[in-house]
Amino acid sequence: MSSSKHFRINKLHEKIDIAVRNAEICTIWHTLGLATEMSYKEKLSFLSNEYHLSNSRIEDIIQENEL
Repeated sequence: MSSSKHFRINKLHEKIDIAVRNAEICTIWHTLGLATEMSYKEKLSFLSNEYHLSNSRIEDIIQENEL
């Protein structure tokens, strides 16, 4: 396999991993909203700690996927 093909496959895997992670974040966000009484900030903090992302990145992911 050529190195450029290997690079493209790695990039594809990375994009798929990010898409799956974002779907998980949105699913957990909505589940927490339905099943708990966690505040907005508590949900952000939980997801931020779980996925090692900033609160603003979590907010961006949720907003991007609500369109």
